[in-house]
This record gives sequence, structure tokens and C-alpha cells, in this order.
Amino acid sequence: MTEKVKLYLATPVHSDVSMHYTQSVVRLQTECYKKGIEFTLELMKSSLVTQGRNLCVSHFLNSDATHLLFIDSDILFYPQSIFEMLKAEVDLISIPYPMKQIHWDKVFNKIEDIPSMTKLQKHTSGNKFPVKIKDAESDIKCVDGLIELNFAPTGCMLLKRQVFDKMILKYPKKIIKQETEIDGETIIKPNLYNFFDTYYDEKEQRYYGEDFAFSRLWRNIGGTCYALITEYITHVGEYQYTGRLIDEMVAVGIDVSKKKE
Repeated sequence: MTEKVKLYLATPVHSDVSMHYTQSVVRLQTECYKKGIEFTLELMKSSLVTQGRNLCVSHFLNSDATHLLFIDSDILFYPQSIFEMLKAEVDLISIPYPMKQIHWDKVFNKIEDIPSMTKLQKHTSGNKFPVKIKDAESDIKCVDGLIELNFAPTGCMLLKRQVFDKMILKYPKKIIKQETEIDGETIIKPNLYNFFDTYYDEKEQRYYGEDFAFSRLWRNIGGTCYALITEYITHVGEYQYTGRLIDEMVAVGIDVSKKKE
């Protein structure tokens, strides 16, 4: 890392956060202190995740932090994973996490191993990851554990400040000038933009959540979305859904051997 990192961890919160999230944040804060990395934590309460994320960005832009780290309140992560994301030195990078679902068909397929099934059907895990990989299965380029995505999840996403600098220039109409009352004073929040919002694609007749819609905005101005697929991460729900995307890809025969440039 060539620049001095000032990390701004932001979490949109509807009600509460998990114990696993809290432990992860405390560990990261401790390790950042040891490494001399400035660390700020922002819990943004909002009933709308779209509004919460946009407010997190606003507060980040009003600080002097260099990197915005989105971590959702139901994510268990490891400090070393965040440092690996920083080491990649790319504008936007996510660690994909399993969805909070058990895909029993995949579990049963492993048990039954029906010969007529395709490689994808013979998946060896009950996990499913909320990503859309850029390349075809036969041509996935993995360099130092990184692959390109069309759409990246924001539950564990690291963004450089220049991502928003570029988006502000390219999407000036996204600015929000809505008056807000804070401590009895009516103000217009500075640096508040509607970068995170849901999107309906009329051509595809498909609905996108705020994370995939944000990825679309970023890619439309020439940005690239990366995923670090070699790190374990846990999505906490009724169970703890732990996994690495690389294991899921290898299980179906996709070659993602670690290559270095």
C-alpha cells in the first residue's frame, strides 16, 4: 500500500448488530491500531438500506478517510481478509459471502451423484453466493485471488475515495438536496448522493437490489468490480453460513488456480 490508509468502516443498521459482527469489528480495530491505520466506525441507523448506505457515503466523504469499508451487521469476517483487500489496491473490491439459505438440492446431488447431471448440478456445497461473474466459466481469469464481477455484493465491500469522486462528476443529477432536521436545525446534508438505489431494467424485466444497481453505475463509467475469492467469510442468520467462493467454483470444475501477473 503506497498511501497512508485511513479506514472508514460503515454499517447501515435497522435495529441491532450480531455478536459475531461486533467481535470482528473489535478485532479489526485492534489490528489497525497495531499497523498504524486510522480507523473510524459508523453505525448508520435507517429503516431503508438504500438511505442508510447513501448516508454512510455522505459521512465518509465529509471525513478525510481514504477508504470506505461497508460491512453489514450480520457478517463475521477476519481482519486479515480486510488487509488482503487493501493490499489489492483496486478501486472496488468485495468478498462474496454465502446467502442465508441452504440449497438442499445441491446437498442431495452430492449424496446421490446421479451420472446424468451436469457439473453445475453436481455442486458439492449447499451454499449460494450473490454474485454475477464477468467471464464465462471457461474463461475466468483469476489473478492473486481476484476475479472480475459484473455485480458485487456490498455486505463486505471496500471502496477507494476516488470511486465517489468519479461518480459525482459523472452523475451530478444524483445529488440529494432534501432538507433534514438535526438537533433542532434544518440543514441540507453535504455530499449526499443517491448512488445506492434499487433499479428495474425494463429491457431485461429484472429487478436489481441497491448493491447490484451500484455496481451497474460504476461499470457504466468504466469502473471494474473485483472479488477476492480466497477468503473465508460468514453470513450470520438462523445458522452460520460460512464459505469461500473459490471452493464453490473449484467444486464444479472451474479452473481458478492462483495466477500472478
